[in-house]
Amino acid sequence: MAADDKPAGLIYPPIDIKAIVDKTAEHVAKSGTAFEQLIREKYEGNDKFSFIYPNDPYFAYYEHMVDQHKSGKPIDDQADEHSNNVSDVVADKLESEQPVPERPDEFQFSSSLPAVSAQDLDVIKLTAQYVACNGREFMTSLARREANNYQFDFLLPQHSLFAYFHSLVTQYSFVLYPSDAQSEIAQNTSDKYKVLERAKRRMEWTAYEEDERKQKAEQTEQEKQAFLSIDWHDFVVVGTVEFVEEDEFAELPPPMLLQDLKSMSLEDKHKAAGRSESADVRAQ
Repeated sequence: MAADDKPAGLIYPPIDIKAIVDKTAEHVAKSGTAFEQLIREKYEGNDKFSFIYPNDPYFAYYEHMVDQHKSGKPIDDQADEHSNNVSDVVADKLESEQPVPERPDEFQFSSSLPAVSAQDLDVIKLTAQYVACNGREFMTSLARREANNYQFDFLLPQHSLFAYFHSLVTQYSFVLYPSDAQSEIAQNTSDKYKVLERAKRRMEWTAYEEDERKQKAEQTEQEKQAFLSIDWHDFVVVGTVEFVEEDEFAELPPPMLLQDLKSMSLEDKHKAAGRSESADVRAQ
């Protein structure tokens, strides 16, 4: 910019602040006052962006740079010979936050396999096939008939395996009965660009979830460090647990390995729980 175009009494900010001012002015000149308002909201209370307020001494320089960029006049570099070497990271920080990508459709024929024994898995799959073929009435009558059979506890909505069973019923129903989803599948086979667009959306969503996961991991690590900084020797006893001599002779079931527990069928789990309850009663 020419020297005679400069406002009188113009105050130049320091080099590090000037780099931010110049980049901000350039983006505001291109994107308008909406971008300036976004900067105010995003960096409220940040001293490095106080120049966007009229009461700041560098506000006049900021407005002058905005006008210069809007007019297309050449920018004078004499106040800061190093401004061209400023990292593009500054510009990235000033960009508006990326919108949350569109969540892709869930996979229709994919379910996370829970911790279940091979016997239970076969029973669940076979039951889901029969329910998909014969309707919900079949499931209701089966649940009523096998109410005392622990092997069919997964038919109860509050059971941990019910969600997996329900997802299998839905998948088998898609295969057995035509629906609108099949016409969409046919379009995917004929239009490769539609498949690419779906893959692109899923890739963007996966990258977004990965960023979210990293941020949560960093937050968890910070909480962990704060937890470790606590002085655990500074405590107050609020109660005590007393063990008597009878506790040494109580008939308790032997401890089980987690892998053994996962491989047990539903019926075996109920039997083990029954033995544990009986031992507790005898101990009392």
